[in-house]
Amino acid sequence: MKVVLGVTHNCNLACTYCYAGRPRRGAMTLDTGYRAVDFGFEMSAPSEVLEFGFFGGEPLLCPQLIRGLSRYIHARARASSRPVKLSVTTNGTILTPAILQMVRDERIRLCVSLDGTQAVHDRYRRQRDGGPTYDRIVGNLRLAMDVLDDVQVNAVFSPATIDQLAAGVASILELGVAVVHVNPDICAAWTDEAAHAARQQFADIARLYIDSFAAGKEIGINIIDSKVIVLLKGGYSQLDRCGMARTQWAVAPGGNLYPCERFIGDDRDSPFCMGNVHSGLDVERQSRIRRGAGNRNPECAACPLGPYCMNWCGCTNFYLSGATDRTGRAQCIFERAAIAAARTVLTELSVSGNELFIDHFMGYLNHQRMPAVVGNL
Repeated sequence: MKVVLGVTHNCNLACTYCYAGRPRRGAMTLDTGYRAVDFGFEMSAPSEVLEFGFFGGEPLLCPQLIRGLSRYIHARARASSRPVKLSVTTNGTILTPAILQMVRDERIRLCVSLDGTQAVHDRYRRQRDGGPTYDRIVGNLRLAMDVLDDVQVNAVFSPATIDQLAAGVASILELGVAVVHVNPDICAAWTDEAAHAARQQFADIARLYIDSFAAGKEIGINIIDSKVIVLLKGGYSQLDRCGMARTQWAVAPGGNLYPCERFIGDDRDSPFCMGNVHSGLDVERQSRIRRGAGNRNPECAACPLGPYCMNWCGCTNFYLSGATDRTGRAQCIFERAAIAAARTVLTELSVSGNELFIDHFMGYLNHQRMPAVVGNL
């Protein structure tokens, strides 16, 4: 189970895309945070790993709150012998030595938003006065990699920047980052032409991935790693699918409950709000939202790529199609491109017997043997 704690609505940047709503003052209180943590422990099974993510706004504007909640999480985990994981997603502008030490002390995985090359990043992720942020973030990212063992990067691509995605991933890897997540701006207006550019860009990313492992350098890229795992498994299992309002929760700064952090937005009169950690879960709303999970596109049911396709992500579906259970055209194009790219990676690196690549996935596959080739999809 994963619980995302939206610790503040406030942010020190003025990015032109953001599903978190307009920045405004207002942070989660420690009491609300404690109740949100308690909610996560109460709603999850004792045997499962419980993940807590700190989100915003810009969460690191509230370092003392994050420290207090992290210590509370670890204390509850020790008392109940529960495995927990903590993470924070940040814009990377305020990674001071003190904050990085707190992140290290509390065993929090750090993910920094960096959208690729300097030109692409500074096009959208700007200071409130319009100034660029790339140099500042890259400097802080390097400092973070000196202090922390696990630093990841999240890069968002849009219709206007999709043709520069592979170059952006290459530039991030050149900084020494080992794990990169690339994700589309799901709030953008994606034309078929813009979305189809993903096929070549994902193919170029696959080539970067292959070349890195061939050179003995282990990396992780979400659109490759996740699909390779699914190809090896023979498709997504039911447990892999979107767990909104079931195994995935988000808590707004005021304590309102949501099925995903992408639904918090301005946290005002949202149909996706399911109660509050202080007043309790609205089970009727929870049931309605859960009934809207999955995928009901008739064409998806007959598609041979269906088992390998993430056509069931509720928030992505909602922003791209207007319904949590209907996949948008752009998502279909992205998924086909990701599956094709992963198939290329799996075929080339497994046929060549790349041991680094094989070891990279052994933990996911319970030490099952890697296949030599992948059948036609």
